Amino acid sequence: MKSWIFNIFFFFLSITIFGQSYPKYVLLEHFTNTWCPICASRNPGLHTLIQKYPKNVHHVSVHPPYPYSGCPLYQYNKTENQARANYYNIQGSPSVVLNGGAVSGGSPLLTENNLKTEISKTSAVSVLVTESKNGSSRAAKVKIKSSVPV
Repeated sequence: MKSWIFNIFFFFLSITIFGQSYPKYVLLEHFTNTWCPICASRNPGLHTLIQKYPKNVHHVSVHPPYPYSGCPLYQYNKTENQARANYYNIQGSPSVVLNGGAVSGGSPLLTENNLKTEISKTSAVSVLVTESKNGSSRAAKVKIKSSVPV
């Protein structure tokens, strides 16, 4: 009888420990161009959508040279903007990439259902980054928790 109770206790303890997960934040990489009229017409809808989920979405804008290489934000940081566009094989803007996955574009740039699907996913790892500044120096502290024993 005692072994049966112990086995049930161990089973539920294992589920609690191993079944734990953390929220998975959405990294939205937004490829846009300041001189692009299509970007200007679609970007406001994207911004309105992601503002509904401020605690779930991390938004990064990337400015590739498409369709206009004269984009001032592309010109300011050509190497990194081009490298990121090349990484995903972005050939035009506006485009978005969610969590390093599928590239989407069109109208709208991102649907709420697609965003909610990504938000609903969980991760076995929690990463907390805190920053501090001391004059012109900055320091970052990274704390990682795993729900899976190492």
